[in-house]
Order: sequence, then structure tokens, then C-alpha cells
Amino acid sequence: MSRARRILTDIAAKYALPAVYCIVIIRLIIDVFMPNDVSRYTIICFAAECLLFVLFEWLKGRKVLRGLIYMTMLIGITVLYFRLIMQGYTRTMISYQDWFYVDINEVGQVDEYFTGTMIFMTFFLSSVVYYFTLIRYRASGTLLAMLFPLFIYAKRAESIETFELTLMITVFLALMVHSRLVSTENKERVVINRQYAAALALFVAVVGAVTMFLPSTTAKSKLEADKTYFDLTGSRNSNYSDLSDLSSLRFGSNDEGVELFRMTASDNYYVYYLRRQGFDSVTEDERWVMSRDNSIYDIIGMNYADNEINTPVYMYQMMRELAESGDYEQYGLKKELYPQSIYTQTEEMSLYASDNFAPSYLPVPITLEGDSLKQYNKIPHGEVYAAALYDNGSAPELDTDIEFYPENDEARAYISKINIRYEDFEAALEAAAAKGDIRNSVVYNVQAIHDNFTDLSGYEASDRLRELAQSITGDKDTEYEKAQAIVDYFENNGFRYDKEYVPEDESIDYFLFESKRGSCTSYATSMTLIARLAGLPARYVEGFAAYEKNDSNEYIIRDSNAHAWVEIYISGVGWVTFDPTIADYQTAGGDDDGGFDFTIFFEYFGRIAIVLGVIFVIIFVILLDRIIELLFRISLMFTDNTNRVLKLYRRTLKLLENSSGVRLAGYTPHELLGFMRSRREADLSYVVELFEAVCFGGYTPSDEEWKKAYGLYKGEYKKLRKQKPLNTAKA
Repeated sequence: MSRARRILTDIAAKYALPAVYCIVIIRLIIDVFMPNDVSRYTIICFAAECLLFVLFEWLKGRKVLRGLIYMTMLIGITVLYFRLIMQGYTRTMISYQDWFYVDINEVGQVDEYFTGTMIFMTFFLSSVVYYFTLIRYRASGTLLAMLFPLFIYAKRAESIETFELTLMITVFLALMVHSRLVSTENKERVVINRQYAAALALFVAVVGAVTMFLPSTTAKSKLEADKTYFDLTGSRNSNYSDLSDLSSLRFGSNDEGVELFRMTASDNYYVYYLRRQGFDSVTEDERWVMSRDNSIYDIIGMNYADNEINTPVYMYQMMRELAESGDYEQYGLKKELYPQSIYTQTEEMSLYASDNFAPSYLPVPITLEGDSLKQYNKIPHGEVYAAALYDNGSAPELDTDIEFYPENDEARAYISKINIRYEDFEAALEAAAAKGDIRNSVVYNVQAIHDNFTDLSGYEASDRLRELAQSITGDKDTEYEKAQAIVDYFENNGFRYDKEYVPEDESIDYFLFESKRGSCTSYATSMTLIARLAGLPARYVEGFAAYEKNDSNEYIIRDSNAHAWVEIYISGVGWVTFDPTIADYQTAGGDDDGGFDFTIFFEYFGRIAIVLGVIFVIIFVILLDRIIELLFRISLMFTDNTNRVLKLYRRTLKLLENSSGVRLAGYTPHELLGFMRSRREADLSYVVELFEAVCFGGYTPSDEEWKKAYGLYKGEYKKLRKQKPLNTAKA
């Protein structure tokens, strides 16, 4: 074996397992914070890890210098980490805590946070793994590195994939065995060769197979029952517990069907839309944000200063009074448009959370009766969006009762008959304000709604999107008809609901004109854009769709019930809910129908395939020499006797080089014959003589001569390939 090969073998024997263990852990962390580009950043971090290992190895013999350099690097990386955190917050106003603990679909990606975190994590984990495996063997210290991803996943209430968890644990166990053998504290000499590697791989495969096939326990631990059981604050949390400045990603669902809260209602409709938050501005990449520059918003960008313009309930009461006065008929405010039977009776709703959910807001219908929460003293009297319950700086319990006005068929029929143009609606409000029938602020707020929620100044709509908006709404008379026509367009034009689908092109144009396939976020984004292009004030809203019920007639709201829809501001009516997502979403991912579960089958089959693949690799490694020899012998069948003798001599030379580690290319045939006699007690004199006759005399062997030489080679083959173990002494 050449010197370079021995050096590479020694390096691999010493550093391979620690490096693999470290990058497996880092990859799990990358998968949390950058799930769409795991491979690229894994390669980058692995390269950085290797460079750190080289640096640490160089510093190992420099006792004074190594401490100074390491502390300088640690301080520099820490300063860089905090600078990136500050830059990320300044640019996005998303807190690092929210980014770290809440799913990317909820808060969005912050590049500065990710870069700083991965730089620090790569440096720290590489340091820990290197020290506790290559300097001072300590199993507990190496285990510390493995706890980092487990802690992060637990805090985020997420689970690690079975294969990835199995890989991390088995590599850890293999590393413990290896580190114990090669550590400087072990005085025995360890032979590291192909058999050692195969045995270690077999150990990993067996442990991994047993781990994957062991049945899961049916009992739940405290952490499984409440994924935030170890929270220092003691508060429960989930991906949906807090509000966000940025709308959810439109592709890539990560829900687990975890129950967040339950609900009972005095009446039972098929779907209740429980608002979480609304957004007003669209970004260039077709995500939605809440405005921070408009004074009509409150702290979370959802509520307006005047209750009269918030919901159909308050708008109805105000408009009915104006219509009954008879002073505004010239603007289309006719008494018969506002019958007395609308919004006269409230319904009751009870909300109560599970152990996985403690929101900083109250998910409620848009038609909430504001006075129903006055008794709790959690929101100001009259506020109709109970969305920010930060009165005492702490999140409230969700267990509460509310009252709301149902968006029933009667209310919907009344809304559909309102045919007031925005210009007339605005003029009627201005006239009413001039007479003192309403406050001037009502007019200002309605104008602000129309201006802000028809605005697309930051978004460049394509020509075909504009044409689509015109074709859908152009021949409709009322604003309600236009909004409903957009909803019907999705239902009648071959669109499919698929929350797992990730297209090659994530643009709205591709969704509308090419794939016609996606989740509620794509449907709601599309309708909001189309509505604004048609001149309708529209906002994108996220919350929960309550439709699943249990045997006790309770609505079960899970993380998989998170939903997006649209609210259109209808002149003379107020904000009205429209759900453009085709109805398939209400049945997708429902209860098991008792049929064959192909997902479980393929998952189980995948585990078997992994184990079989590992076993195949191990067998291949163990039998590699024999496989190469078999291929060599097969190749002899396809050539003449002259080339057979030449190939047989070269093969003999290669076997001796591999088994002895001595470079034999410069040996004469007789020197080679003496070498094999002295080192391997093998005698291939006839093969060497026949080779000289062929190579130097132009002789062509007969079939009998070839068979004799080949038989002699096969008889001495085991002696030729017998390896002398590579002894690796411990430093």
C-alpha cells in the first residue's frame, strides 16, 4: 500500500465517523429552518466542518496558541451571530424567538437569522464532537450534541422522521464504539481494515433495523401529551399560537392533525370561519403582509377605529337607520333593502383549548357580537375583533363563551340583493356626515378601506390575469355577484385541492392557468388579486375552518384545519366572507375509512428497502475482492491465450501489491518470483516462465499450457491475496 493511501486510510479511520455524526445532526437542524434547500446547505456546512476539523487538528499540538485562537474565533462568531440577528429583526420586524420556534409557513424565512444560526451551530457542534471524540473521549459530551436537534424539534412541536432519527442514533452508537477503541485513553493497538469497517457497518445496520422495526409504545409521555411540557414559561404553544407579520407559504403542508381546540355552537352550520388575522398588502413573491404604515390599523393591523365599518352587522344597523329616514333614496338606500328580520338573534359559541394551544388571540367569526366579551375585561367594550388579548402582557386561556350573529342563508340573501355602487355609497355617507347622522370618521375609514384594499401598487399583475379578472366579473351587475362569480370560477373550471403539491413554478399565474392545483392559500391569494383587479376591496384572511365533529357533537379544530379565505368589502354591507377553495378540502385528510393504507405500506416497505440496501452494501464490501476476482476470471474467457497470460501476470502483480503494501511495478519477473516465495510462500514459476516467453519471445501458448498456468494461479490465489493487517497505533 502506498504512503498516500495509508495516510488517507488513517485520516478516514480517525475522522470519518465523527464528521458523519456531526453533519447528520446539522442536517436535521437545517431541515427545520431551511426545508426547501437542505442539500445545498448541508454540503456547505459539511465543508465548513471539515475545515474546522483540519484547524483543530493543527491547533492540537500548540497548547498556548490553541486556546487564544479558539477563544478569538468563538468571540468573533458570537459577535457575527448577534449582528445578523439584529439585521434580520431590523429588516423584517420578525422576532428571532418567533422565527426559531414557529414554523416557516407561519413567520416566513429570515435569511440573516438562518445564516447566523447555522454559522454558530456548525462551529459549536463541530467543536463539541471533535473534542469529545478525538481529544478526550466522553460519551456524555458526544450525546450533548445529539440533544440539540431533539430540543429544537420538541420546542417546535415537530417530529423527526423515523429514518433520520434512526440514522442519528445508530451513527452515535457506532461512534461510541469506535471512539472507545481509538481514543488516546485506550492503550491497546487497534487493527483498522476492511473487516473492521464491515463489522462496524453491520453493527449500524442491525441496530438501525431493530430500531425501525420495534413496535411503538401506545402510552404517551408528558412531552407527547403536551409538546411544550418543558417550556420554562409554563405556557402551552403551537405553530398557530401567535400572530404573524407574513402570510403562510402557499406550498408545502406540515400539519400533523394535532388538536388545537374544540368548539360548540347553539346552531350547527357546515363550516364556521374563525378568523386569526387579515392581511392587506401583497409582496412581489405573492405573499401577504400587514401594513405598518397606516394609522387606521391597531397594533396588529386588523381592527379599525370605528365599529360601524367592521362587519355586516354594524354596517346593517347604520345603513338601516339611514334608509328608514328616507333622506338618502337618491343614493340607492331604500328601506326595503334592509328588512327588520336580519341580525336580530345571536348564537352562542364556546371555545376551549387543548394542551397544545394557548393563543395570544381569540379565533372568532367576523360577525362577533363585541359586547359578549365585555365581562371578561380582555378587550375594550365594543371591539368586534377579539384578536389581540395582550391587556396584561400575558396570553389568556381560550376557554370562553362568545356570542355572534350567524352568516345564515337569510343574511346571505339580504346581502346578495344590495346593489349600491361605491360612488353612491360614498356620496350617501358624505351627505349623512354633513347632516350629523354619522361621524365624519366613518367616511374617512370607508374611503381608506376602498383605497387600501384595492391597491396593487407593489404587485405587477400579468396581462392574462387582468384579462381573467375582467372576463369573470365584467358582465356582473352588483359587487356581490362579482365576488360570487370569482368563487364559482374555481368550482367550475377543473381546479383541484392538494395541500401537499409543490409545483415547478410557484406563481399565481401558473396556479390559475397551468396546474390548477394547490391549497387554500393559493385559492385565497388568487381571489384577492382578481377581486382587486376588478375594483373590489378585498383582503386575504387566515384562520380556521371548523367542520369536523366528534360523537359529542363538538367541533374539533386541528392544525390541519388552518385555512385561508377572502373577505370582500361590499358597498352598503361591509366585510363579507367568501371561500374560493373548492369544497374538497373539507373531506381531504379525514377519518380513516377502514381501507388499505398505502401510506403505511410504503413507509414499512421503505424501511425494509433501507435495511436490505445496507445489508447489500455490507455484503458488497466484504466480498469486494472476490467480486473483482470473479470479474477478472470471466474476462479471461473473452480473449486469446497470449493476452490471458499477460493479464494473469498483471493480476498476480496487483494482488501482491494490495496484500503487502509494497510497490512492485519496478520488479523483474524473477524478482517478483522471489518476493512471492519469501513473503507469501507461493510458487508461480511456470506462470512467470510462460509470461517471459510470451512477452519477450513472441511465443503463443497452447491451450494445455494455458490451463496448467491458470490452474497453478487458482491454487495459489489465497496465498497471493492474504493481507497483512494495517496496525494503527494509538497516539
